[in-house]
Amino acid sequence: MEKIVIVGTGGLAREFTQFFSSTYNIIGYMSVKEKEHKDFFLPGKIFRDDKSWDQIGTNLAVLAVSSSILKEELFY
Repeated sequence: MEKIVIVGTGGLAREFTQFFSSTYNIIGYMSVKEKEHKDFFLPGKIFRDDKSWDQIGTNLAVLAVSSSILKEELFY
């Protein structure tokens, strides 16, 4: 199974987790909201933005944030 990181821990990230956890190995989430990761029992680790893809263990990520402004900032 492909390893993947989800960027975000909000509703969209949780939906992705629910639908694709049987297809992808979700190794963690890139987010500053550690409480959401814990409160919703999300799988994997929480990664801060200071980690490189080599440190995380994959370069595959899903940008799962609903804010279009934040999404554009994260993309660039």
